[in-house]
Amino acid sequence: MGNTQLWVGVESGLFEKHGLAADVRSIGNSSATTAALISGQAQIIQVGGPDAISAKAAGADVVVVAVNIPVYSYILETPPELKTVNDIKGKKIAVDSFGSPPDIAVRVALEKAGIDPERDVSIVAVGDVPTRSAALLSGAVQGTMLNPPYTIEVEAKGYHPLIDLAALKLPKRQRRVYRPALVPGHPPRGGPDLRRHADRGQ
Repeated sequence: MGNTQLWVGVESGLFEKHGLAADVRSIGNSSATTAALISGQAQIIQVGGPDAISAKAAGADVVVVAVNIPVYSYILETPPELKTVNDIKGKKIAVDSFGSPPDIAVRVALEKAGIDPERDVSIVAVGDVPTRSAALLSGAVQGTMLNPPYTIEVEAKGYHPLIDLAALKLPKRQRRVYRPALVPGHPPRGGPDLRRHADRGQ
C-alpha cells in the first residue's frame, strides 16, 4: 500500500474536492522525508511511527494528526529459490535505514517466524524503495520489504512473497505528520486534509 493512497487522492481529485492545492512529491526514504518536514521543504508528510517518534525524541517540533494504516503492509520479497522462511537464513535482507519502518517490520516478521534477525540473517541498509528493488533484482541481497506497486514489478520478474505482513495483521501505525507551525496557524488546511483522508475510506 505504501503511499499509493496519496497518488489516488491526486488522480481522483479528492484534494481539490476539499479545497487543497496539494503538491504531492516522492522525496526518498522515510529519513529524507522527515528531514524535508523539519527543514520546511514540506508542510505535511506521511511516514511510519518510528520516524515521527525519532524526530520528536531528537527535539523536532512535530505533531502526528492521523493514522493511515493500522498494520504493516510490507511484503518480504525473495528469489524463487527461497521457498520457505527457513531458506532466508544466512542471506542478506535490504532495508532503507536502521530503525526505519521496513527495518522494524522485517525484524518483527522474522521473529514471528522463528528467525533471529540478529544471528540468522544479515540486514543491510541500502536506501529507498527503488534502490532496494534494484539490489534485490541484481542479486546483491536476497530479500527486501516492499509495498505495492513495487511488489508487482518484482513478482513480474519471478520474485515471490515469502512473508506477507498484511496477512499477519501485525499492528503498525503509518502516520500523517504536520509541523506545529502549520497546524495552529492554518486550520483550514488541516481540516480539509483530514476530511479527504476520511473521504477515501482510510
